[in-house]
Amino acid sequence: MSRKTVTAIILVLLVTSVFISAFEIQSVKARTIKVPDDYPTIQLAINHASSGDTVYVRAGTYNENVVVNKTLLVIGENSSNTIVDGGNTGFTVSADNVTLTGFMIQNALTSIYCNSSIGGNITGNIMLNNAVGRGVRVDSSSNGNTINRNNITNGYYGIELDSSSNNTISNNTMTSNGDGILLNTGCDRNTLYNNTVWNDADGIDLGTNSENNTIARNNLTDNTIGLLVSSSHNNTVSENNIANNNEGIWFDWSTNNTVVGNNITSNSQSGVRLRDNATNNTFFHNNFVNNHQQVDDTGEVNAWNSSYPLGGNYWSDYSGADHFNGPFQNITGSDGIIDNPNHLDSNNTDMYPLMRIWFHIPGDINNDCKVNLQDLVLLALAYGTTPASGGTPGTPHHWNPNADIDNNEAVGLSDLVILALHYGQHNP
Repeated sequence: MSRKTVTAIILVLLVTSVFISAFEIQSVKARTIKVPDDYPTIQLAINHASSGDTVYVRAGTYNENVVVNKTLLVIGENSSNTIVDGGNTGFTVSADNVTLTGFMIQNALTSIYCNSSIGGNITGNIMLNNAVGRGVRVDSSSNGNTINRNNITNGYYGIELDSSSNNTISNNTMTSNGDGILLNTGCDRNTLYNNTVWNDADGIDLGTNSENNTIARNNLTDNTIGLLVSSSHNNTVSENNIANNNEGIWFDWSTNNTVVGNNITSNSQSGVRLRDNATNNTFFHNNFVNNHQQVDDTGEVNAWNSSYPLGGNYWSDYSGADHFNGPFQNITGSDGIIDNPNHLDSNNTDMYPLMRIWFHIPGDINNDCKVNLQDLVLLALAYGTTPASGGTPGTPHHWNPNADIDNNEAVGLSDLVILALHYGQHNP
């Protein structure tokens, strides 16, 4: 057989393989399956779907307990009238990278249960009347999920993570639940931001050995306890509004947490309560305003300021002159810090109490009181990401909620513009 003939055969085989591959790609193209048009129930549609398909559910009431065991987009027509009336578990998600959106789930013991699922997206759902159950439960084999823009009412827990890590919980509204958000034992590196939790027992509850979590920009109001931190360490609590609760923040058996830039206001018992070896926590740039008792502790030793010139906290019940500056407040000239320390008790002192209400400068991503190159680098690392990007802040192409300066659930050009407008500013 001549060389030309062999070459021709090889070319024919290559071309044929390309056409076969193209045909195979075409044949497995994702489909959209409609309920009840194609199948009368959501479960039947899922059973007949292939990974990558979309199951679109028209408005109506579906009395089902649905199991999503494939990588699918499961989309309800409208969360106000696409109803799953569960009775036990509305949806069980047991596959990776599932998107579940646009449903109202009611009367279920658990509305949505993530069981052995990674990288899912639960967004834009309504969950209600789960009186003894949960809105969303994420178990220990499920990590890296995004729970976003859901409305959860009248549950025992709004959202519960059980030894689950690297999840993003954002822009949800929790009302009249037992706990709004519960991070049960061993939940690490989760990001909770821009959630509204009100009229719950505990707004956010960080359980035993939950570490390196970020709790930022949440609105925790009219709860029994705004934020409860129990035996949890190395977490960051920043820029939250914690107001009109009985207790604002309650720490027990918790160490090395950083509480910075929060508004802790009008809580009827105390702004911060410290109990049972809650030590070595650092509080600065918080506004303690009109709490019945600003800080209630039993002699636990914590830090109530950062180093100079970052300073300490604003206290509505403490005032004084600002004639001096410097680490020892002995150099003539004001610096926005009261000259005399605020002695909270014999063990705790704010060395640099602030003259005025603390305000956060837009673009100060790392909370160091100035907008500079470091903030620009952090924004660049997170540029183009959304909450679903997940990951650890400070690493390339991973979501950082502090870089979402305009709170639009994406880090992009508008955030860069805001940072540029404030570049070079500092506080005080």
